[in-house]
Amino acid sequence: MPLDLVAQVPGTFTGPASQAYLYYTDDKKHWAPGLKVAVTR
Repeated sequence: MPLDLVAQVPGTFTGPASQAYLYYTDDKKHWAPGLKVAVTR
């Protein structure tokens, strides 16, 4: 699937962290840091 993206605002951006756990075991969560991207132009 082709996808063309155009950056409008330069800067460094970080998405929110995410978590995963099995049903009924929320005490054993695994956290992944948010993805970071740097837009230069």
